[in-house]
Amino acid sequence: MSRLRNLLVVAGVAVAATAVLPAAPAAADTTSRYAHAYFSGDTSLNIDVVDAEGTTTIDVSWHDSECVFVGDVYACEMTHRDAVGVPVTDFSFSLVTTTVAAQVPYEEKREYCEYVDAEEVGCTWLPTTTGTTALELTWTTWGDPWQEVRTDDEGRVHQKTAMNARVTGSAFGSTYGPQGSYGQLADVRTTDPAR
Repeated sequence: MSRLRNLLVVAGVAVAATAVLPAAPAAADTTSRYAHAYFSGDTSLNIDVVDAEGTTTIDVSWHDSECVFVGDVYACEMTHRDAVGVPVTDFSFSLVTTTVAAQVPYEEKREYCEYVDAEEVGCTWLPTTTGTTALELTWTTWGDPWQEVRTDDEGRVHQKTAMNARVTGSAFGSTYGPQGSYGQLADVRTTDPAR
C-alpha cells in the first residue's frame, strides 16, 4: 500500500509541476524597417532599402535618356543601371532622419532607338556592362506619421508606422534632391500569434 501511495504522490507532483508551466509561449515581436526614395527628372533614380531579419539590403534603379534629331530621325539612347539585393552595413534608421551609404555594384543596359514621325523605326540593345557606384542618401521626414494595421493569413499582426520624407544624396557621380524627390520611411512591427 505504501508503494502505491508513493507512486500517487510522485504522479501528483508531476501533474502539479506541469500545471505551473505556461500553456503556450509568449508571442514574439519582430521589427522591419523600410526606406524608399524616388528622384524624378531627366535622370530618374529609384531606391529601396529593407532592414529585416538581421539583414539590410538595397535595390537601385537608375534611368537616363538622351534624344536628338538627326535630320528627320529622332534618335534616343536610353541607359538603365540596376542593382538588386545588395548587402548594406551602413544604415541608420529613425522616423526623423535616416541615412544609408553603400558601394553598389550594378549592371548597365543601353538601348538605341530611332523614330520617324513618332513611329519607331527600330531599336538595338548594346552589350551589357557592369560598374560600381558610391551611394549616400539622407531622408528627413515631414508632416505627421500614419499607421496601418493588418493581419495576414497566418494570424500575424503587422503594425506599420510611416512618414513622408524629403531625400538628398549622391549616386552615379551626380547629386539629387531635395527638389524632385519623394521619400517614405516605414517601421513595421510584426507580432506572431501565441501557439
